[in-house]
Amino acid sequence: MAAPSFDGAAVTAHDLGGRWTAVQMDGRDVTSWRDASGVPANLVIGADDAPNGWQVNRACGPLVGGSFALRPDGSFTATLPPPGFQSCPMLSTQPPDLVDAVARTAYVVVEESADSATRTLRFLDDRRRPVASWREDATIRSGAALCKKVLGRGATADGAFTTVERIRTRHLAGATTKSEDVLPTVPDGTVAVYCSATEAGSPTRYAVTADAHKVRLRSAD
Repeated sequence: MAAPSFDGAAVTAHDLGGRWTAVQMDGRDVTSWRDASGVPANLVIGADDAPNGWQVNRACGPLVGGSFALRPDGSFTATLPPPGFQSCPMLSTQPPDLVDAVARTAYVVVEESADSATRTLRFLDDRRRPVASWREDATIRSGAALCKKVLGRGATADGAFTTVERIRTRHLAGATTKSEDVLPTVPDGTVAVYCSATEAGSPTRYAVTADAHKVRLRSAD
């Protein structure tokens, strides 16, 4: 097993930053699965300037996650969230256990395709057998263009991103804003790029989603 590579160099935790959508898990096609809010099986790495942080969605409820270590030989070790009970509505299909997939992963490999702008992330167990494969969501890598499209030509992106769930719990635009009023139609597991723009001569920071939803953040954030 060769070290994970990208453009000929070993992949670091920073290189994995972004949102990855599950394609297969233990041989099962999970591309059509959606959680209770309509989000596919997601793996979010590196949100809020935590390059070694990971988060996944479950059938319903908040995102869960932990941290991970990625070594030059591709070996991967993750810390896991504490087990907990989750009360969910009846689902028509068995939800994929994303936390278990992360827990069983011992090696990662990143692959590029000549005919696609997105990468594939493969999780392998300690015997190098496939655990899961994930397809990259290009939202984070195209953050600069997204900021300009939504906020105007002068807007910039610093490469950092967050989740809508995080925005609701911390990055509220005003002290009296209710969390349920922030991006009310956007599911928690959606990722958003941090953008900066100038309004009335003052710098203003926003979080912007791929489908052009935006929310103004507090200056302290």
